[in-house]
Amino acid sequence: MDSIAKEVDSELLPFIRVYKDGTVERLSESPHVPPLHDPQTNVSSEDITIYLTILTPLAKVLAVSVSYRLAPQRPLPIAYEDCWAALQWVCSHSAKDGVVSEPWLIDHGDFDQVFIGGDSAGANIAHNIAMRTGIEILHGGIKIEGAYLNHPFFWASDPIGLESVTEREQDLAYQLWKFVYPNSQGGIDDLLEMI
Repeated sequence: MDSIAKEVDSELLPFIRVYKDGTVERLSESPHVPPLHDPQTNVSSEDITIYLTILTPLAKVLAVSVSYRLAPQRPLPIAYEDCWAALQWVCSHSAKDGVVSEPWLIDHGDFDQVFIGGDSAGANIAHNIAMRTGIEILHGGIKIEGAYLNHPFFWASDPIGLESVTEREQDLAYQLWKFVYPNSQGGIDDLLEMI
């Protein structure tokens, strides 16, 4: 059936459209997030370069990058759960139980110096994972030594300062959050607020 004849369930224009049959149409040519600009900080997503593969050998660190499942096909909080599972998987290699699935983690990793981090939404996830490690135990009793949060994506339940409720609900970041996490209680969720 042609997408023109399908019934639209929700959309976040000009980026994505979700149909009632579950089909997702990404309206951008790129698989990456379209360039965005924050007028308050003058930071543009075009200005951000990921240097993971360049910096890790120079810094003599081992980095594990997580390709978590994306909304709207997999709405939040699944990305948080994917990252938690990935961290648990990495930490499971510290145990001396004889199970070795990735020897390079054991041979090159230092489980006494585990850091987590991310950029934008990834920084938000890293923050929430760090908070979770204060409540739940990681495999092998591993402790997170620290976290880096590069331009983290946070939001608040209530308007801040001169921010009006009407303008706030029209803001792209607010609409995006409601789109990727439609089941969040009360719209903005604790995952998005820096508590």
